[in-house]
Amino acid sequence: SAVGRRLRRLGLGEAGPAPALVLAGVALVIVFIVTAGPRALSAADNRATRQAVAQAPTLDTGVQVAADMEARPGGGVLSARIVDRLTRGFAARLPAHGQFPAAMGWSGVLLPVLDRITIGQPPGGIPERIEVAYRSQLASHSALVAGALPKGKAVVTRAVAGKPPSVTLKVAFSKVTAATFAVKVGSVLNLGWAAAGTPVVLLKVTGIIAPRGQAAAFWQHDPELVVPEKTAGENPRYIGGGLIGPGELAALAVAYKGQTERATWFFPMGARPASADVQTIESGTSALAAGPQMRQVEVASGAAFLQDTVTSTGLADGLAIFTSQWHVTEGVDSVLVVGLFVVGLVLLLICCGLAAQAYRPELSIMRVRGSSLGQVARRTFARSCCMAAPALAIGWAVAVLLLPAGGTPVILAGLTAAVAVVATPLIAVLEHRKVRVDAATLRADAPAARSPVRRLVG
Repeated sequence: SAVGRRLRRLGLGEAGPAPALVLAGVALVIVFIVTAGPRALSAADNRATRQAVAQAPTLDTGVQVAADMEARPGGGVLSARIVDRLTRGFAARLPAHGQFPAAMGWSGVLLPVLDRITIGQPPGGIPERIEVAYRSQLASHSALVAGALPKGKAVVTRAVAGKPPSVTLKVAFSKVTAATFAVKVGSVLNLGWAAAGTPVVLLKVTGIIAPRGQAAAFWQHDPELVVPEKTAGENPRYIGGGLIGPGELAALAVAYKGQTERATWFFPMGARPASADVQTIESGTSALAAGPQMRQVEVASGAAFLQDTVTSTGLADGLAIFTSQWHVTEGVDSVLVVGLFVVGLVLLLICCGLAAQAYRPELSIMRVRGSSLGQVARRTFARSCCMAAPALAIGWAVAVLLLPAGGTPVILAGLTAAVAVVATPLIAVLEHRKVRVDAATLRADAPAARSPVRRLVG
């Protein structure tokens, strides 16, 4: 059609398709490089970050919130409902909280160790010290070997017939702990009094469990819950622990009156963090530790009795080697990208200059015929848009399709597009500020000369 022919003439000009194709091809390649380069480097950084996180100790790849409270009746009870409410509130305040899957987070309470009271020589001849602990998500982190996991409330018994008051907590021991302490399902362990005037603490074994993923932070946080620790010295002791159910948390205030309960919330990172997330989490966690947000969560959750709350992360330690290497390679990567961009920009300017030279006869004729510099600029600008805009869009789209992850360097891509579209008109205007007509232009624009014979006859 006539419109199509006019557009084709506008885009190609009198010089033919060669200048247009060269400029479009160079613009496509350069915008692809400046878009794909940083995205490829970002993807490589992300892969290295995920590998480093996978290899780091599990306790270093998460955010921990820890707080203390004094166990005392009427002074605030850290019930399972309050623990869950705090878990949700703390998780919502985490930096880059999308990197912390809710299903992976857990909470726990740890009580001081008490000496096991036995009749005669203790099993194995080594005295035992046992701590009581609570862990949410216990069922998903353990496999039941025998019995059942603790459930229901603790049994509180008043003093009767000369017997002291007692609190019986149902507990589950790990398989190794049960073997070390010579207990089985149904065994009852006497831990005596936590303090003068408090009931006797009794532990009734309801289940034997085996940990799932023993290297996970769930078990590494307090490893003595899995394998009892044997102290050194002339009088060694075993230090181990049993796990109670959520319904027994309220009874801890009675059983351990006056003692310190240590509450912990741990939020492990997911498997796909980006390199930028690491810095966000580290700086955000430091801000949480220094700010009032976590205290506000405690008050709003009905746990104002918690004290000395500390929010921390071990990412700096767990990823120390990776971070030092990443800072070195980050500088090299930036220099590489900028270097490629500068080389590409110079090449693009050369192509724009060659295109302006190819259009010079056509533009010189326009000037001879009275066209202004504005008309020359508009003609070449429209031609540059017809050539470069589709190529720029294709180059950017291909880079994004091949490397969907990562951001687009807007500044580099924008400068490339600006040069591809504006450079040719600018060069053309600078060359045609004055009307200059060379011999080639005159021959192209002059009417065909009349032959001598024609003049004689005319």
